[in-house]
Amino acid sequence: MRLFRGLLAFLLASMPLVWAQSSDASAILATMPPCALKSTKNASMTMCGAPVRSRQREFLVVNDIMGTLSGLFVLQRFAAKFFLQIPFGLDDLFVGLAMLITIPCIAINSHGLIPNGMGRDIWTVQPQQITNFGLYFYVMTILYFTLQTFLKLSLIFFYLRIFPSRGVRRALWATVIFNGLYGLIFIFITVFQCRPIHLFWTKWQNKEYLEGTCININYMTWCSGGLTIALDAWIISIPLSQLRKMNMDWKKKIGVGIMFSVGIFVTIMSILRLHAVIKLRAGAGANNATWEYTEFALWSTIEISTGIICACLPSLRVLLVRIFPKLGGSSQRKYYQHDSDNLAKANPAHNRPLQRPLGTVCQGDKTPHHSRVDPVGITCSRTYEVEFDQKDSDEAQLFYMKDLGQDGTSVKSNV
Repeated sequence: MRLFRGLLAFLLASMPLVWAQSSDASAILATMPPCALKSTKNASMTMCGAPVRSRQREFLVVNDIMGTLSGLFVLQRFAAKFFLQIPFGLDDLFVGLAMLITIPCIAINSHGLIPNGMGRDIWTVQPQQITNFGLYFYVMTILYFTLQTFLKLSLIFFYLRIFPSRGVRRALWATVIFNGLYGLIFIFITVFQCRPIHLFWTKWQNKEYLEGTCININYMTWCSGGLTIALDAWIISIPLSQLRKMNMDWKKKIGVGIMFSVGIFVTIMSILRLHAVIKLRAGAGANNATWEYTEFALWSTIEISTGIICACLPSLRVLLVRIFPKLGGSSQRKYYQHDSDNLAKANPAHNRPLQRPLGTVCQGDKTPHHSRVDPVGITCSRTYEVEFDQKDSDEAQLFYMKDLGQDGTSVKSNV
């Protein structure tokens, strides 16, 4: 018992000394440069036998696969437009611009971020690599908001080519304006989030940190992530709200609804990216940026590539319908019916039945003109009627149609 009391008294007496030593150690660490802190951390982790963590291969594989897939889908989109002679529009322009920006993003991920520590603990990275990592990450944040803006504009302009309703078009144009302002504001904030700008990738050195300021990048990412999810939901809701008004049977409506709903996958990716940001804020964050930012960058890469792929899916369906006509349903059928009775009254000697189109949408007339008509002889005039059935007009707007009649006259309806 006496021994126990003696040990207890010794511990109580030594605690102030331990606290003083701890305080002195903290003061010493506070005066050490960041490179010394990371070297100390590296040495301590090595001596303790801590495993060396790395997600670099995972990040590289995802980056290469998603980049390749998005490139193939964009190539398919433009090839289908070219070979099927479908006019190019603003939606194609913004998809092309998005792909052009995605290419340097893929290169920066592979040859900029990963070689400079992305996917590794920061204390295993050299000081110059940390600075390079911050610079490349800064560039990627700017390109990310640019890509987000272009992809949303591509979807909106695609819907503008499909829906003729005045109310829907007003909503879509208002969305174009809002999306443009959203992109410009966040690109501006991202570029000038630090004063001076280079503080973004040099403040970790603690040399000039007191001479400038930076906004909290996590708060900015939260705000942009929430707005992105809300804007995605709004853009998806516009075409889905018009689905019940389309003159199609329920099976075709389901197919078209699925085509419009592919944007939900992009929204899911945005939610997962926002979840990674929340985890980043709750974790080490800037203390271990090269490791903690890996999941955030991973979901950002998947989100952008998924957006490009989803934007190109409608053109893929057009191409598949052209190769496999059965997939198109009635949009690939010829809307004709035979009316031999009327032909017999007009021209009894003619044996070929008249092919009369169904519907009352439009009508055309083609009559050959002669500069001189002989007084003796027979003058023959031919009239052509081109009409579409109103029942399938909404569906026809979603696909490229080229129906050939027996006389070689063609009818085209392009989207």
